[in-house]
Amino acid sequence: MQWLIMWMAVSVGVTLAGATQAEWPQWRGPFNTGMAEGDAPLRWDDRTGVKWSLEIPGRGHSTPVVAGSRLFLTTAVPTGRGTPPASRGRAGGGADAGLEHRFDVLAIDRDSGRVAWQRTAAATPHEGYHRVYGSFASNSPVTDGARVFAFFGSRGLFAYDFQGQPLW
Repeated sequence: MQWLIMWMAVSVGVTLAGATQAEWPQWRGPFNTGMAEGDAPLRWDDRTGVKWSLEIPGRGHSTPVVAGSRLFLTTAVPTGRGTPPASRGRAGGGADAGLEHRFDVLAIDRDSGRVAWQRTAAATPHEGYHRVYGSFASNSPVTDGARVFAFFGSRGLFAYDFQGQPLW
């Protein structure tokens, strides 16, 4: 299994090398520097310099990625079901372990801000997360320009095409 994950990381990394600066296909951007090229806005607040805004359900600490006309992100949405753990000493800090969540991948239209599709990759975590520094959706998705890959820790690695069809 480790070789498969390593192969995926290398093949996605090689594919991302051809990304343009207008896209942000991975956590640290198109050039793996964490910076975008071009002019930054001199003024930016809730109303100035904002094309659209969107309320995202749940809790996610991942960085969105951008390819073509799509923006992709992950979130963990509590369902309100499950039993909280008796002990806080569980793996990952223990926050929300035993409480059911939906691990969702969202595709958002880059121009309008409308949700193009939302898919549940997995549900019901068996371990927790660090309440201050993370969430069940802390890992950023990546894209090769045709597919988006989302990793939800021990719940798995998921791949979708740009129309939202699960590939694996």
